[in-house]
Amino acid sequence: MENDMRQELFSHMQNLSFSYYDTHQIGRLMSSLTHDLLNLSELYHHGPEDYIVYGLRFIGASIILFSINPFLTFLLYLYVPVMLAVTIFCSRRIRRISAQNQQNISTVNDQAEDILSGIRTVQAYCAQKQACKSFSAQANAFLSSRKKVYLEETYPSQGLLFLSRLMFLTTLLAGGISILHGTLSLADLLAFLLYINYLTEPIEKLAWMTTQLQEGLAGFDRFMNIIETPPQIVDLPDAIPLENISGEISFEHVSFRYHAQEPEVLHDLSFRIPAGQTVAFTGPSGIGKTTICALISRFYEPQKGHILIDGNDISQYTLSSLRSHIASVRQDVYLFNGTISDNIRLGKPNASEAEIIAAAKKANAHHFIAKLPNGYQSQVGPKGIRLSVGQRQRIEIARAFLKNAPILILDEATSALDYQSEKEVQHALEALRTNRTTIIIAHRLSTIRHADCIIVLGKQGILEQGSHSELLSKNGLYAQLYKTPTENCDTYSLI
Repeated sequence: MENDMRQELFSHMQNLSFSYYDTHQIGRLMSSLTHDLLNLSELYHHGPEDYIVYGLRFIGASIILFSINPFLTFLLYLYVPVMLAVTIFCSRRIRRISAQNQQNISTVNDQAEDILSGIRTVQAYCAQKQACKSFSAQANAFLSSRKKVYLEETYPSQGLLFLSRLMFLTTLLAGGISILHGTLSLADLLAFLLYINYLTEPIEKLAWMTTQLQEGLAGFDRFMNIIETPPQIVDLPDAIPLENISGEISFEHVSFRYHAQEPEVLHDLSFRIPAGQTVAFTGPSGIGKTTICALISRFYEPQKGHILIDGNDISQYTLSSLRSHIASVRQDVYLFNGTISDNIRLGKPNASEAEIIAAAKKANAHHFIAKLPNGYQSQVGPKGIRLSVGQRQRIEIARAFLKNAPILILDEATSALDYQSEKEVQHALEALRTNRTTIIIAHRLSTIRHADCIIVLGKQGILEQGSHSELLSKNGLYAQLYKTPTENCDTYSLI
C-alpha cells in the first residue's frame, strides 16, 4: 500500500504545473514521498490489528467482569468516559503538534537540500559557518517541536495510568465493603481485580496508539493536499493531437503575470513568426523573453489573449503532442544522474546507439565524449556535475538534434561556451535551424545577426523589429546597443 501510494503521488507530481513548483519547495515534497508515507504505513500496518485485538479484549473483559459482579463493573464504567475524554482531548493536541513537527522536518530537508546543492558556492565563499548557523536554526526548530510531541505523549499515558489506579483502588474499597456485607466472596474479588487489567490495558494501549494515529493522519492530510491539487494546465476534453505542422507561431494580444499580486510580465503582446523562419528576441533581463518560450510550450497559460500554431489555439492540442513538436536548448541545462547516452536519449527514448552518436556528432559533442574512459556510458554525476558547463550544453544540443522537432527554442544556448566552442556549436545550430521555426533568446547581439527577424522587447512591449540590417539602418536602440563595444546587457536599463 505504501509503495502504491508513493508511486501514485510521484506520478501526480509529474503532472503538476510549473506554477505549483514555483511556490512549493522540493524538500517538502520529498518529505511527503518518504517520511509522511512511512508514518502512514506504520499506522496501516499496526493500527487495524491493535484496534481489533484490544477492542475484543475490552469487550471480553467487560462480559466477564459483569458476570462476576454487575455493581463493581458499573463503578468501573464510570471511569471509562473520563478516560476516553482524556484520550480524545490529548489526541487533538498531538495531531496539531505532529503536523507542525512534520512541517519542521520538511523545512530541515529543504535547508539541507538547498545548502548541499550549492556546496561549491558555499565553500568558494567560505560560508560554511553561515550555512551551519542557518541549518542549526531549522534543526533546533524541529527539535523544539519534537520535544513538544514527546511531552504531549506523556499526558494521555500518565493520565490514563492515574485513572486505572483509581479504578483498581475503587474496586478494592467497594469490593472490601461488599465482602463485609456478605454480597461478594474473596475469590470473586481477586478474580475481578485480575480482570481489571484486561479492561484498562486496551484503553492505555489506545493512548499509546494516539501518537502513531495522529502522526499518520497528519501525513495523510499532507498526502491528500498534494493528490487533490489539480494540475492547472491539462488537456481540454476535446483536445486533439498536433500532427504535421508547418510551424507558424502567432501571439494575439497576450498578457501574462506569474502571480495575481505581481505586475504583468507581458502586456498585450502580438507578433507572428512565419513557418521555417528564425526570430530572435532580445531585451533586458526580466522583460519576458523566456516567458514567451514557456507560454509556447504551454507550461503556463496566459491570462489574456491567444497563442496559435498554424492558426489554431495551442489549447486545442494535447499537451504531450504539443511539447513533442518543440525542442529546447536552454541556458540552465539539467542533466540527470546517469550515463551520457541516457541523457541524450531523453530527446527520443527509443533511439538506437547509432542515432545517439549521430546526434552528438551534429552537436560537436562526439569528440569530447569519445575521450572519456567509458565513452557514451560515462556517468555524468548528479546534475551533470562531472561535465563542464560547455559540455553540458552540447549534450542539451544533442538532445535537440535527436528529438528532431519542427519548432526549436534556443534560450541563451551558447552563453556558457568559449569563443572557439561557440563558433563550432553555432555551425551545428545553423544546421539544426534548417527548415524549422526557430526562436532565439539572446543578450549577445552578435549571436543573432543572421536571424530573419529580431524583436527588441522593452517595458512597453515590442520596441523595434526587423532584420539585423534593417534595424541598423534605423539607427535606433538596437543599432546603439550593437555598436556598443562591450555589448553589455546592462545597457538595456536605459529602455
